Amino acid sequence: MVEILKGRIAAFLSQSKVAINIGLENGVKKGMKFVIYDEGDLILDPETRAPLEKLELIKGRITITSVQEKISIGESFKFVTTSPYFFETLGSLTQSMSKRVDIVLTDVVFEALQPEPIKIGDLVRQVRQVISKPEAPGPDNARA
Repeated sequence: MVEILKGRIAAFLSQSKVAINIGLENGVKKGMKFVIYDEGDLILDPETRAPLEKLELIKGRITITSVQEKISIGESFKFVTTSPYFFETLGSLTQSMSKRVDIVLTDVVFEALQPEPIKIGDLVRQVRQVISKPEAPGPDNARA
């Protein structure tokens, strides 16, 4: 099983950019995704009362855009698709465009269990990426 990387927010570099305290020496790579979170209450199994794990209160999400030996830079952003209308002599044309929109980490609105605002020292955890297995060649999907 692959180990999930964990660290902490080390510094705010802008409203949508943070430095975290793990880098190349920990296995961080450009493009990795992390969540910023607080630990909530310990959740118990309802039947056995055995401890399961602490609830993660997600504060934000970042994508690593730069990696150094001991630190990494993560940015919070999303891509928004717009469809402006362009009028030409022969009619109208709709063209989809995608643009990057920064998400201000300190202004994120949270769900029912609201964690505190993001701060230096907050926990970060790598987001697992699900990789689907390619289908085996068979009569329906044989390669030509």
